[in-house]
Amino acid sequence: MERPLHRRLPEVLACYFPEVCAAIDWSQPPKTQALHFRKQLVDFEKENKMPYLIDTEEIAIEQALSQGLSQGRVLTLQEDVIEVLNVRFERVPEGLKEAISGIAEEARLRGLLKSALRAETLEAFARLL
Repeated sequence: MERPLHRRLPEVLACYFPEVCAAIDWSQPPKTQALHFRKQLVDFEKENKMPYLIDTEEIAIEQALSQGLSQGRVLTLQEDVIEVLNVRFERVPEGLKEAISGIAEEARLRGLLKSALRAETLEAFARLL
């Protein structure tokens, strides 16, 4: 009966990365092994002028950054709309704040920010939601 892959990891990796695997002390705990393997792999990639990240990793990182930036812009716009209303009308009801905080489209929030600057009353602004 063949051993499971996780039990054969040192041998399997040695087939693909012999230089890297030779430097790993397989008697260490798995987390230590993983960290040491990653360091050895990075060094190996640098020495052989290999790209550090594969295309799928780069795409995932770009998507995560883009999503984070987008969420940050939405949050900033929500806060700006509420702040303009606070400055202009001194008090913004919680329900209105919650409604503004529930809007996640940047374009709509930009429009609401302009409307908050132009609205004659808080009630007139609230009707736009």
